[in-house]
Amino acid sequence: MNSEIIIGNNDQITFTINNNDGFDETPPTILTHQVLNDSTLVLSYSEKLDPATSQTLTNYVVNNAIGNPSQAQLGYSGDSSKVILSFPVFTPGTTYQLTINNVEDLADNPIATNTILNFSISSGSGEGWVERFEDGTVFASYYTGTVTYGTGDWDLLSVYLEPASESFEGEHAVRINDDTANASLTSPAINGVDSVIFYYRALNSEASPSTFYLQKSVSGGTYTNVQSQTYQLATYNRFAYKVNDPSDNIKLRILNNNQAGHLIIDYFKVVTLSGPPADTTPPAVLSNLILNDSTIVVTFSEVLDPVTSQAAANYLLNNGAGNPDTAVLGYAGDNSKVVLTFSPFQEDVNYTLTINNVEDMSGNIIVSNTTVDFYIPSGSGGEGWIERFEDGTAFTSYYTGTVTYGTGDWDLLNVYLETSSAYAYEGTHALRINDDISNASLTSPAISGIDSVIFYYRALNSEASPSTFWLQKSINGGTYTNVQSQTFQNSTFSQFAYKVNDSSDNIKLRVLNNNQAGHLIIDYFKVVTFPQALNSPSNVVT
Repeated sequence: MNSEIIIGNNDQITFTINNNDGFDETPPTILTHQVLNDSTLVLSYSEKLDPATSQTLTNYVVNNAIGNPSQAQLGYSGDSSKVILSFPVFTPGTTYQLTINNVEDLADNPIATNTILNFSISSGSGEGWVERFEDGTVFASYYTGTVTYGTGDWDLLSVYLEPASESFEGEHAVRINDDTANASLTSPAINGVDSVIFYYRALNSEASPSTFYLQKSVSGGTYTNVQSQTYQLATYNRFAYKVNDPSDNIKLRILNNNQAGHLIIDYFKVVTLSGPPADTTPPAVLSNLILNDSTIVVTFSEVLDPVTSQAAANYLLNNGAGNPDTAVLGYAGDNSKVVLTFSPFQEDVNYTLTINNVEDMSGNIIVSNTTVDFYIPSGSGGEGWIERFEDGTAFTSYYTGTVTYGTGDWDLLNVYLETSSAYAYEGTHALRINDDISNASLTSPAISGIDSVIFYYRALNSEASPSTFWLQKSINGGTYTNVQSQTFQNSTFSQFAYKVNDSSDNIKLRVLNNNQAGHLIIDYFKVVTFPQALNSPSNVVT
């Protein structure tokens, strides 16, 4: 019930629409971030994002001369509230600031202007250490100064060395004085602190609790409070806290500032963060686009090295075409795309492009003999048909069964009807084949004689890694056999074209997305059939 609905004279109703009345007016915010490796950052937003603004490079900028990302992809791990950003290699121990603007949610609400995310990467080992305070300078009264233990130099301010009877384990513990300003125990410098664990107690059980603080200082800066803890009893308790700071040169301090109780500390354990792994993933081919009768654009999974990606000898096309005349990195301003120009392609021919020695920016080399298959359809010959999936049974969930379109009966197994032009190649409908489902597929009506097949495909959301679908065929109800595979990863349409060249009757084509991580969208499905033979006059010998 809306308390702001007011019943007026003559049965008039006045009402106020608030944000909670069904209209999204809340802008997206950053929830968390993850440093995947030394050049890649994943942002998790509070809601699903607009694909255009969330993948616009100029909407993100990092300080310290890093600048805009080289790539921004929506849909990390299939989640359209996550964006993966690729940058030049970050420097361990350096704090970076990412500024975000103009990123919108699906209701066109923009993120707050100059949203800031601070991050850094550690040069720590990922291991850690335990200080038991067993060795070092022996002092018989409250001490202020530096004591060298096995883990390094500790700074003490009014600290007493306890015997075995007061320790958590072993022969010693340290006691921080009561009623003393800034009485404290400070660790050596640490590169990247994941967490800290230690044991604490009061010297004597007290009538009321006292409070200590775990604090930290980065690179000699001011100490800031991390977490407070009360203590009152003369029995040990465990303190554990996830610091999660990848900065270098962190010092941790336990401050017992003017407290009524003496604080005993023992078994001080630090778990360090490891620096993010270097990029060891080689580039892969995501898709290709035929621009004209002699030019193909190859889209890779990441930004490429400008030397190896533009070496013509690293690309070889079969059917006598050889190496490209030119190889140019940066199609449409994207340094993950290479434009290759050859002598004019032949029509009605299946081509295989073989790629070797192309590297990413970290020096990882593409898998040897990576292949890209494409086909140049003929402008004449047979007839055929195009299915746009615009008519037929409407269904609002994943469907298994037969749907009759203008071209005939299509068999669907776990297929969803897209009803927005945002997900269609043209028009307002397309078909989405489900992910993570055995034999999820889309099957055509029976066809007599197939010259070639052409359709457009994309992922529902851009994925962190590629999935693979298969074009298959069955003749006269027989077993489906693989015709051609194709990887897909991005949420933009690419063309699939293949010379099937099968003159059999009763052929069915199936697009199989078997247990793949990505949802596959298919639209504008075109089949070219063989030309019909002319009937010869009876008086002509053929």
